[in-house]
Amino acid sequence: LDSLKYLDNCIHCYGADRMVTHASAIWFKLKEVLFSLSSDQLLSSGSPKDAENNKNQIKSEAEHCLKTAVTYIHSPDRDIFINLILLDEDIVNNIHSVTTEEKSIDSSLQALGSVVSILAGSSTYLCTRVFQAHFKRLVDILGNSAGFDSQHLSIANGSSPAAINYGALYLSVQMLSSCREVAVASREGVPAEESWWLILEEKLDQIIHLFGKLLTIDCQPTQSAVRKECVSCAVKGLLILATIPEQCSLLLENAYEDILQMLTLVITSKYENAHFWRLSLKTLTSIGSSAVELHASKREMVYNRIVVDKIICLAESCDASMPLNLRLEACFEVGTASVNYMLRVARSLEETVIRNISQVNGSIECADYVACLIDCYSSRLLP
Repeated sequence: LDSLKYLDNCIHCYGADRMVTHASAIWFKLKEVLFSLSSDQLLSSGSPKDAENNKNQIKSEAEHCLKTAVTYIHSPDRDIFINLILLDEDIVNNIHSVTTEEKSIDSSLQALGSVVSILAGSSTYLCTRVFQAHFKRLVDILGNSAGFDSQHLSIANGSSPAAINYGALYLSVQMLSSCREVAVASREGVPAEESWWLILEEKLDQIIHLFGKLLTIDCQPTQSAVRKECVSCAVKGLLILATIPEQCSLLLENAYEDILQMLTLVITSKYENAHFWRLSLKTLTSIGSSAVELHASKREMVYNRIVVDKIICLAESCDASMPLNLRLEACFEVGTASVNYMLRVARSLEETVIRNISQVNGSIECADYVACLIDCYSSRLLP
């Protein structure tokens, strides 16, 4: 751990001209730590848990050091260091492996995702190089494994040709996350001539459609961890795409609307699975908060129309198949995305209470309904 911190300081202090001659040695040592380090290799007098924590600390420091190296090691040929990584035989083989097998997340896939994320998120140029090397192929593999043109998706642990390739899905989402970082860092937006931008635009409709199809999977609590990870990864991908800054003009309005409609449909019709439902609700709330934080006025209007209008309607009737506690939870959580959204939720609850309170006499069901509304209003909205 100390040696990695020392290496990080050396890269900072000695500068690119001196460190570029050691680029190969730096990469191979960092690769060894990221991909090959195990708890058994560490000398520890503590418990196995302590050894695991120590390993995670070392890997985290190695990731930090890699980011420093990618940022600071330059040369007249700025491709020297990134070529060491992108053309590394082990990296190429690892990517080939995860895109030809259906597998769950493991330490190797996590390490590969970290390397790809660090490279792609470091600059527009490096993001372009990573996208050129892998993104289109990853999305195509996803489309083929998911049966992109078929009506049904299958997620399996075996070798079924219709099984979702989780490795390709995971790496695609990691790359999307990195390109969002690059877009956010570029306050003036990403120039149209940047090739990573064009690659993403070319595949945008396909990947949004694929994520949407993954949301239609019947994700029951008893299903496999791989299936759950695939759905969670798709939700994360939609969140990333919907929160790319509006000034970048990547997402056409109808694509942004499609994402909101997909997630809102989960809230209104897939509430049987609590984890998936709350994950989608949290994602919707994050998208709403992002639109406010980024001062994306057009997106705020779209969000109001598609999400807020739909969600506040859930609590306006006592006759609904969806449990009232979930309807109220959805209203409150969406309201937390913005003061204006919360005011709309509060106003809707007030009007619903007033409208239904006259019907309480003789109706226990209506009385319970109004009591729940008042409790939610007083305990969650007023504070």
